[in-house]
Amino acid sequence: MERSRVRVIDIILSVIIAIGLWVYVINVVNPPMSVTIRDVPIQVLGLESIQSTRLTIAGDGVYTCDVTVNGARSDVIGIDADSLNASINLTGLSAGQNYVTVNVTGPSSISIEDIRSQKIQVYLDELVTEQKPVNIVHADIEGDYEVTITAQETDNMLVTGAKSLVSMIEEIRIDLDVNALKVDESTTLRIAGVPLDAEGNTVQNVKLSRDQIYITASIYQLFDVPLAITYEGTPGLGAQLSKVDLPQTLRVKGRSSLIKSLGAIPTDVINIEGITDDIVVPVVYRLPENVYLGDETEQPEASFTLIHTGEISFTYGRDEILVNNVPEDCLEYSLPEDFVATVTAKGDLGIIRQIEAKDLQPFIDLSEIAGGENTVELQTNYKNARITVRIRPSGVKVTAVMEEEELPPEPAEGQEPSSETPPKGSTAKP
Repeated sequence: MERSRVRVIDIILSVIIAIGLWVYVINVVNPPMSVTIRDVPIQVLGLESIQSTRLTIAGDGVYTCDVTVNGARSDVIGIDADSLNASINLTGLSAGQNYVTVNVTGPSSISIEDIRSQKIQVYLDELVTEQKPVNIVHADIEGDYEVTITAQETDNMLVTGAKSLVSMIEEIRIDLDVNALKVDESTTLRIAGVPLDAEGNTVQNVKLSRDQIYITASIYQLFDVPLAITYEGTPGLGAQLSKVDLPQTLRVKGRSSLIKSLGAIPTDVINIEGITDDIVVPVVYRLPENVYLGDETEQPEASFTLIHTGEISFTYGRDEILVNNVPEDCLEYSLPEDFVATVTAKGDLGIIRQIEAKDLQPFIDLSEIAGGENTVELQTNYKNARITVRIRPSGVKVTAVMEEEELPPEPAEGQEPSSETPPKGSTAKP
């Protein structure tokens, strides 16, 4: 029993002595040791210098490194990331990929044993400023109501940053909270924009020319208001209207009291003068002040459908009438000086549009002509089963002198011509 008690006392003394020796070694001997500090932030120096040459970091510009320090345990044990100063200097670098040495300093009582990574990759890109569109988005309102933006500070924003990042930006999105709006009341809000790429992802590390923009908006009810549409003119080439389809109303929005006081929305007169095809034309309307088009309202259009039959006419003077088959014994012939023929073609409008004056040119056939006055039929060579051709007048008087007839003698110099002299404008046989 006595021996057991002695043994326990020995064990307790041994533990006390061991602890005392450990405390002595730690606090008095203070042995050297190494500690690794992870994710030490790296300060970027020289950024203003490269920006003066229109370069910047293509990325977030956030870098870290792991640093191993060495020193007496008492000095090392309290070291953390805030105790160290890590930095890189971009001065003098050029565009593209660069490897930059990391410099680390710390308290004088410790030494820097290792830096990982000693060199980090920094990509420098052209510093650009571009204009990007502002897009205001908001949730839909239930029922026949819509959010209406009545004013916004700007439609575009300037974005500055690395060219590779700025080029990715498709829009500056403004998220409008509809819960902040009231029906028929204008509300002005100041909202920050977010640069987004084509897939809707936020593009970081670019600077916007405005931190926020002012937007004035309201919630308005939708109404269908009559359109006052008129048209004028007549189709060309003798075509006629078969059907006219005009929109009757336009869906608009605004203050309820204002919309209810409207009569009809005025429009510009639609001119259909000379049309030869079916047409659909936009209706140009004029909205009163503080009246807005509904978000889903499509451009109103008026359609005009033709009966696809038309006609075209050409006139021909005496000298434009072709003469065929003049008999050999015809010494001369003549047409009235004031003679005019009109040739009219009527039928398929598509064909009518292609007919020219030369296609309908009339002619006369003198193969059966006799001496004296003759009435000769006017004809045209144009033939088309889908076109009817009419010539007015249908004939022309032709005065002919045949070979067996004696020509009146030529008047002597100074003598008045006899009444038998051929009329002016007569044509002798070639």
